[in-house]
Amino acid sequence: MVTSTNEIHFDIEDLWRFMDAYAAQQQPTAEGTEEITAKEYLQNKYPQMRGHLWNSNELINDDWIAEMMDEFATLHVQQIADKKVSERLREELIAYGKVLRSWGIAIPSDILECSIDEYLKSREK
Repeated sequence: MVTSTNEIHFDIEDLWRFMDAYAAQQQPTAEGTEEITAKEYLQNKYPQMRGHLWNSNELINDDWIAEMMDEFATLHVQQIADKKVSERLREELIAYGKVLRSWGIAIPSDILECSIDEYLKSREK
């Protein structure tokens, strides 16, 4: 990273590392919290960079990078939410299979779980 009085230069690998570090931070829960945009995060975390230009072969302003980070974080959060929904659905289907077994319907545990996993994989496509 090279700095001057008016701009900061990043190569693309630095940008990806910065985005990964941002996405890896614990995100607030959706209920009762306000959304913090990447630009606000950057301005609070790195106040000395406020208003500076960031560079990766061309000049890119901080609004553009903040927008990219917001999109990246949104995608990351969506993937986590999708995984949690899938895990919860799997648990509910296994519980339903146990109810069926309690009614006398013979479904071996390993077959039940394999069938549920195959069903969930088919939904992902």
